[in-house]
Parts: sequence; C-alpha cells; structure tokens
Amino acid sequence: MTENTVLEKIRRAALTRSLSADATDALIAFARDPHGIETGAAASMIASALDTDNDTALGLINKLLGQNLIAESNGPNPRYVVDYTAVTITGDEREMLVQRRRPFADQGAPHSDDAMCGLERFFVDNPGPIYIAIEITDPVIFFKLLDARCQRHRRTTFFVPRKESLDPNRQRHYDDILRRWIQVFKDGPSVTKKLIDLRITKTAFEDLYTSSLSEDSARFDVRFLDSGTTRDGRILEVKSGTSLYVAIRERYAIALSGSLPLWRVWPFRAIWGWTLRNLMTGVLLVVAVVMSRFAGLVAAFVAAFTIKVLVHLAADRIGTAQWHQSNLFKN
Repeated sequence: MTENTVLEKIRRAALTRSLSADATDALIAFARDPHGIETGAAASMIASALDTDNDTALGLINKLLGQNLIAESNGPNPRYVVDYTAVTITGDEREMLVQRRRPFADQGAPHSDDAMCGLERFFVDNPGPIYIAIEITDPVIFFKLLDARCQRHRRTTFFVPRKESLDPNRQRHYDDILRRWIQVFKDGPSVTKKLIDLRITKTAFEDLYTSSLSEDSARFDVRFLDSGTTRDGRILEVKSGTSLYVAIRERYAIALSGSLPLWRVWPFRAIWGWTLRNLMTGVLLVVAVVMSRFAGLVAAFVAAFTIKVLVHLAADRIGTAQWHQSNLFKN
C-alpha cells in the first residue's frame, strides 16, 4: 500500500459522486489533515492549497458538505473532518496519509534498538558526506560503520568539543577516548585519514551532541541539556526541507567554520585552517603597521578598526553560516 493507492481510492469515490477536479483536490486536502481543518480557517486554507480564491474554496467546501463527504465535528473548536467511511478509507490507509504529512520520525532513546538501527541506516544509506556531533564517544561504536563507508569512499566528519568545554567529570575520560581516536587513524589504512575527519570545535555545541546530518536528512537528540547525559533524550529523524532540518544544517555549518582538524593527526591541515581563520587579523595588523609608518599610530588604529567594522557588517548582512554553507556538501 502506498500513498498513491490511497489517493486513487479517494478519487474513485469522488468520481462516483460526479465531483469536479477542484472538489476532489479539496477533499484530498481535508483527508490529509489528521485533525481536520478549523471551520473559520477552512476557506483560506483550501484556497491556499488549491491556489484559488476564498469564494471558490467556500463553494467547494459547501459542495463536500452537501455530499456528506465532510462534516462539522463537535467540540470547543469546530472543524471540518472527512467521513472516511464515505470514501471507503480504512484506518491503516488513513494512517498512511497522516504519516505522509508528519515531518519527523521518533526513533526512541538514543541507545534503543530502533535508534541504533536508524544510525546504521544513516551511515549506509547516505552516499554523500555525513556529519556527526559527539561529546566524547569511544570510536569502537563506529568501527564497522566507518569501515563500510571507507570501502565505498564516502566522507564522514565528527565534531568534538575542546576538553575545557566539558563538565569536569567528563574531562577525566576525554584524553583516554581521544587517544583511541588517534590510534584509529594511526593504525588504519591511509584512506581512513582521507575520508574520516575529526574536528575540534572552538565552543561546545551541546545541542548537537548525538545528532547527525546528511544532505537528505538529519537525526536530532531532543533532551534536557541539564540532564548530564545524552542517553535520556529522543532521536527524531527529519528530512531535508523541514524547518528542523534547516536549523540543524545551519548549526553544523557554524560548527564547521568554528572548528579545526585534530592537529595530532592532520597537523598541516590544522595549521592551514588556523591561518585562514586568522587571516583577517593578520591583514589588520599589516594595515596598522603600514599606516603607522605613513600616517601615524592614530590613523593606523582608525583604518584597522574601520576595516574590521566593515567586515563584521558584511558578515551580519550575508549571514555567517552562509559563508560556509556550500562547504558542507561539496564534492
């Protein structure tokens, strides 16, 4: 059973009642809403869904009411709901329509069977780059998944906070776990260092811990940040194009721009990244030195300060994350 087969049943039911194409589309719009549509807002919502005007939408609603295909429900907030028996839609078929409109999937606790299976599918099903934010997690959890991705030449990037960003109780294990990660890169084949990246973030992205991002979807751990553990949350999976996906993607873009490769594994990449990050500071110093030789210290200070303000204004106008957004999924 697919969504299209359910929609076809609705169309056949509409055809037997000689409904117009617009009235059929209005009926489908009502059928897809799991809670019904408020009577006061129904005309404008149907008009928006069908790209028509309110008067036309109101006429379609009255047509459906007259055919007893929708009815007004009782309650404090009256709504128009579909009579699913009139269109011969079963409970399972109705759920199919509802699932289609649900913008997320709840995979349960982060270490539940469903969530771990979801993580495995995430690693396997995404051929493009994927990003995972961890607090400090033993690499053994990812061994098989990473090995499979490396064999297919797929890139994987992990974000880890600096030791100083963690709770003192968590810092005790930080060095030990980080040594295990370093050993993975030293003992593994050369392709491991090319396809797997471990980046240290300048600040802790606590909201992203246990989450992951691909070009097509994201997994997000919803939890209380003061719980002291990521195990007490719920993993929600969302597709690209949803509001939560966009928010997660932008947070990862900021994490990418505010992080450097682990220098003990990739020293030259880390130095190059640090150089690029501090390039503007270097430019300002050069401007200040040059100006001081020809126009005095005050003029040098004013020139350097003006350049810095202009750069910040440009970044604010364009959006800091936008500078790095294309870097997330470039080939």
